[in-house]
Amino acid sequence: NVSYPFWGVNRADYCGLSSDFQLTCVDDTSLQINISGLSYRVLRVDNSSRLFTVARADYNSTICPQYLHNSSIDTNIFSYSSDTVATNLTLYYGCDTPPASVSQSLNTTSQFKCSVNGSTDSPGYFLTRSPEDITVVGVSIGAQLTSYFGSCDTSVVVPANRSAIQTIEDLPTQASVEAALEAGFGLQWAANDSGRCQACIQSGGQCGREPNLVDFACYCSDKSYSSTCGGEFPKSFLPDILGLMS
Repeated sequence: NVSYPFWGVNRADYCGLSSDFQLTCVDDTSLQINISGLSYRVLRVDNSSRLFTVARADYNSTICPQYLHNSSIDTNIFSYSSDTVATNLTLYYGCDTPPASVSQSLNTTSQFKCSVNGSTDSPGYFLTRSPEDITVVGVSIGAQLTSYFGSCDTSVVVPANRSAIQTIEDLPTQASVEAALEAGFGLQWAANDSGRCQACIQSGGQCGREPNLVDFACYCSDKSYSSTCGGEFPKSFLPDILGLMS
């Protein structure tokens, strides 16, 4: 049940905010949103808390996407939810065979092989913490690991929720990582409406904005208003607007 500030598919652009909140339907099965140039599957939306769960579309059912890109968000629009770890899951691609000083500290279950960016199958690794923080029997080997992973072709940081990170640490397998990527992570959106949307809904209206403008609008059965239905500031008369927004 998608509503303001999102728009797209069967919802006109004035039913939501900017293009940052535009949704598209892919293959009639997946609702997606573009965030900083990457497509994400929208898994859940909670309008009351302004939280939604997304998962990288390019990592859907695979740990080896065709192209490798880091995740990023516009922090003026979105923020990570409290149960999301933004920097802890790192995937390293195109790594050489590790030297003996490093290989003993690398769990073989954390290795995978991929053919990405046109390369042949090459080993990769996943880590849930920075290489500098890894110790073996109380001895830090961060410098060696940092040097080794720095020689890999590419690294990708993907946000994940805390429970998924814990599962990977308890069971460091490729299947655990793929499950974390499928489960996605939480984002909270910022909508600069100063609580007007909730007030609009309580008055019987639906939230949106003025067509071709950024001003908030409360669409009611008779007109659109700047705050609530029957408010002091009536705007344009749009007789069929509620039908278009449903």
